[in-house]
Amino acid sequence: MFPLNANKDSQKVPVTMVNAGGALMTGLLNPTIEITKNGALYAAPDLGTWTEIGYGDYTVTLDVTDTNTIGWLMLRVKHASSAETKVLCTVGIDPSEMVGISTRTRRTFTGRDR
Repeated sequence: MFPLNANKDSQKVPVTMVNAGGALMTGLLNPTIEITKNGALYAAPDLGTWTEIGYGDYTVTLDVTDTNTIGWLMLRVKHASSAETKVLCTVGIDPSEMVGISTRTRRTFTGRDR
């Protein structure tokens, strides 16, 4: 999971674009970028600036409107060349709190007290 700050501008989410065969895709222009906040319908991000870094790696820049909801955010990028990727992000959640949540969930399901 990629951590994002809540209500913060110009946050870059790294993505790697691969095709169905697993090959890295370079030089991709104008992909379809969508986000979902806590499971709402996918929609275009407010900003969603696309930048190529190289070797199949890119960034998508999100703004305050894109990160104004605490919880999880899924970023989906699709391109006509059949390249696609998804990145699961957390917005405004401290990584140390996430460990506690997963530990409590495991205890609930296993019945063990660790």
